[in-house]
Amino acid sequence: MRVGILVLALLTLGGRRAAGQDGSVVGRDSAMAHARSLAGAHRTDQARAAYMDWLASHPRDAAAWRDLGREELRAGRPQAAERALNQALALEDEPNARERLLVARALAAPAVEPVFGGSRDSDGNTITRTGIRADVAPADGARVGIAAEHNTLADGLDTGRETAISLSGRWRPLAALNLDASAGVQQIESSSRPLPSATLPSADFRLRYQTPGNGPRLDLRGRHDALALSPALIANRVRRSEISAKLDLPVGPLWLRGMTRLGALDAGLETNYRRLFAGGIAVPLSVGTELSGQFQQLSYSAPTTAGYFAPRRAQVVEAGTYAEVEPLAGWSLALDVGGGMQRTAQFGFPMGSWSGSFRLWTVSSVALQPGRDLVLEVEAYDAPLAAVAATTSASWRWASASVSLRWAL
Repeated sequence: MRVGILVLALLTLGGRRAAGQDGSVVGRDSAMAHARSLAGAHRTDQARAAYMDWLASHPRDAAAWRDLGREELRAGRPQAAERALNQALALEDEPNARERLLVARALAAPAVEPVFGGSRDSDGNTITRTGIRADVAPADGARVGIAAEHNTLADGLDTGRETAISLSGRWRPLAALNLDASAGVQQIESSSRPLPSATLPSADFRLRYQTPGNGPRLDLRGRHDALALSPALIANRVRRSEISAKLDLPVGPLWLRGMTRLGALDAGLETNYRRLFAGGIAVPLSVGTELSGQFQQLSYSAPTTAGYFAPRRAQVVEAGTYAEVEPLAGWSLALDVGGGMQRTAQFGFPMGSWSGSFRLWTVSSVALQPGRDLVLEVEAYDAPLAAVAATTSASWRWASASVSLRWAL
């Protein structure tokens, strides 16, 4: 009997030691499973907090430090990611952690980015763009910078130019919240206007929020600038003031999508108000990929002779797809493409017949090495609802391309 009791006591003691004197093995499995579940559900801030709670009492857990570094990168906090990954590598050398550390250092470093590009539309307007951007990180999750750009415009008869400089700031206080703002001046001049060049203010603000766990998504934007998209628009000093909102709501397996854009185009002696409303549904196919269908309607308050197309009403019905993929390691690709039917109604005339419409936006980014990213952006429209807000006819077509090299110092 005594022998049996002794054996039972030894087995119980051994079981406690197998689990750790304070149950740490079982506790670690539970803590890590909880943190990784939050990360997998895109609750990045909560996952970060869960990892930090565990590491506060278990600072020698290399795997937890590595996971924390990954989540800090997802949250847009490269300095915190660098600290976590340094802790992980001090405890255990691991190739993925070394690679993430290089990425974190590059994202935290000052950077410069030269930009070259151009565009052309079906009216023969061409624009050649050159510019440079530079920014630094005064705090984790924040960057401030300066940008300068010079554009040369031509339409076959007249020429124009735009020189712009702006200060910008980005702040990501939470993984789910992004704030972007910029303010500056534009100097514009057109050969078709005998008056001297004009220097005008510009400003842009954007807020993006996605509820953790793939909840509702909100995108708000306000901007004011001169529409330096053709010599005629420059000559008429057309300025845009606009606010927009986009909301995505999850309903079962679908997303309900609504969008509105309200603004005014001011040409000095005339102010024209424009309104855009859109609604549709989106079906997620996988992480970063969706199919969508939507209806959009654009209207102006009055006709104009200021150099842009102002129909009484324009409507577009389209199907589209959006995808973010990584075809190869170091190469990321975002694609937004749509096609459908469009029709317009001029002031004093009934709605016209339906015709085809098309839009395309894509960004391809190749990481030459950590902190050296070559980015190609291409955009094209064949629709009166183009995002540039300065179409000249119902059959207007436009395409642009730019290439930049972001170089972390």
